[in-house]
Amino acid sequence: MARGLTGPDPASGDGADAGRRYRLTAIPSDSQGAYGLSSAPATLDAVDGEARRIVAECYEQACRQLVEYRPRLDALAAALMEHETLDEEAAYHAAGMPRADRAS
Repeated sequence: MARGLTGPDPASGDGADAGRRYRLTAIPSDSQGAYGLSSAPATLDAVDGEARRIVAECYEQACRQLVEYRPRLDALAAALMEHETLDEEAAYHAAGMPRADRAS
């Protein structure tokens, strides 16, 4: 089964396709017949919309966490620039985080 994006070629790089929509697809090989290609456009649009919503939600959460933890990330980066490598304890200390207890 071939999988990929349908729509304009994102690798063209000419900017002409900016803002165009792409649809994730699962295209069966000839031996599989037309299985999966008979979904109604409204169903495909609903799936696309939900996938976009999930991706956007995760992106927003990641951005919020990067902003929230930026001071810790900067401190960790500075320690790595100074020492090049850190063991687990030193990394937690540099980031100002308590070391998580490991479950046995």
